[in-house]
Amino acid sequence: MPEDHRRNGHVDVAGFFESIRTGNQDEVVRNLDAHPWLVDVVNPDRGINERQPLHCAAGHGRLDIVKELVARDAE
Repeated sequence: MPEDHRRNGHVDVAGFFESIRTGNQDEVVRNLDAHPWLVDVVNPDRGINERQPLHCAAGHGRLDIVKELVARDAE
């Protein structure tokens, strides 16, 4: 069975991006605190405009999440 590329270890990367898209800042912060590498994780399931957390948050107008990601040195 092929590995589910939406998961990285025990982290649901697709779920992380869903939290960004829906503006669930508490969940985003919990994930970033537990897994700091998520700040620049690449989402292979999305187009170029939503491939990284910062782009996803900006594209969905999630200013608080954009600020959180920038504070954590997102690129």
